[in-house]
Amino acid sequence: MLDELERAGIPASAVVNGKLKIYTGLDPRWMAYAEEAMRRAREPQWPKDVRAGLVAVDPADGAVKAFYSGDPKRGVYDSVFEPVAQAASTFKPYVLAAALRRGFNVRTAVPGRSPLRFAPDGSVTPMTAPGYRVSNDEKIGSLGTIDLVKATELSVNTGFVKAALKTGIANVAETARRFGVPESALRPYRGQAGLALGIANVSAAVQAAGYAAFANGGTAVTPHLVTRVVDARGRRVPLPWDRPGGRVLTGEQAAQATYAMRAVVTGGTGRRAALPDRDAAGKTGTSDGNHAAWFVGYVPQLAASVVLTRAEPGPLEGLPGHPGRVAGEDLPSSVWHAFMAQVTRGMPAEPFAEPAFTGTAANWDDTVEKKEPGGPAAGRGTPSAGVPQAPSRTPDPDGSSGAPADARSRKKWCAAPGHEDAAGCAGM
Repeated sequence: MLDELERAGIPASAVVNGKLKIYTGLDPRWMAYAEEAMRRAREPQWPKDVRAGLVAVDPADGAVKAFYSGDPKRGVYDSVFEPVAQAASTFKPYVLAAALRRGFNVRTAVPGRSPLRFAPDGSVTPMTAPGYRVSNDEKIGSLGTIDLVKATELSVNTGFVKAALKTGIANVAETARRFGVPESALRPYRGQAGLALGIANVSAAVQAAGYAAFANGGTAVTPHLVTRVVDARGRRVPLPWDRPGGRVLTGEQAAQATYAMRAVVTGGTGRRAALPDRDAAGKTGTSDGNHAAWFVGYVPQLAASVVLTRAEPGPLEGLPGHPGRVAGEDLPSSVWHAFMAQVTRGMPAEPFAEPAFTGTAANWDDTVEKKEPGGPAAGRGTPSAGVPQAPSRTPDPDGSSGAPADARSRKKWCAAPGHEDAAGCAGM
């Protein structure tokens, strides 16, 4: 907490000498629920080098409502506010958001085949050619053409790398930064396609706050323990996070992202996180070699993240009560469920906003043979079956719009600075 005050320009000496009163948004009952959820998973019996963190954030303002960093008898460390693990696939929603911000929608088709090798422009190249080789998790295997909803539901690596390259790695990084991922975490991986698969280290608090922006309809929040500071004269001291956060998605774009992450919980890798009395959305994550495992999710009123990782090299395995290797789809999802089932008891079951699926449903799968111009891709299937036809324009959070539908207006729009790579401008 003192570190947080220092970052807000309030030195520790001022807290004591200035007789400041410090208030937090922590809920003692929720703190107990967080500890109980971990203890039910036998966390106190885990090896000392296993780090465990759980944190819950209010989507309205970013206030931390509860957290747990592990049994102190196993060691005192901060696995909630420090970046102890790679984000792994919990970074993928930022890729999804980047595509949405560029005017594409979640019905955009991507390749699900595995393995694939990608050129820097996103095109699929022969496996013997130079490029970035990507494989799906062995439980997923090789799929056909899928849309971004299915890619999110099953956490399809090849589909997300394709989406990141087509959207632009720089755009993905900038989108993640707007959601609250620190620049220091992103900088080492600028221009690297692996950023899409979560190679950057992030904290559980950052991820909970990032997903809070999806929960609240698209406004970024800063995670913080201190909610109010009052000086000796009773005056409130301004704090940086008192100011409203920037809008990173429109309400429609946030609803589409949530639609995809709801599929993760209802039928995908995060089924164990499902709540009995309300919809939930979220994303699992498992780093290479099962060194770290995540579940980050939300309901409209609360976002929470669970992370497990090892301090030493090696996989998360052999934990008491959990035979085999730990992945995001099992232990973190179960802990998240146990915590959220308690804190949402008595909380109104608010519905998520339903998307209209505006924006461009592009076809980014170049692994199948295309038919004549204007025809569907051979073997594509129907990733957009049952979805309403998309309007021709989608507003961007900053107030700009996507390319117009008619050719003459679109050509003029695409010629304007900054629109060259926008959706609908290819070949203009």
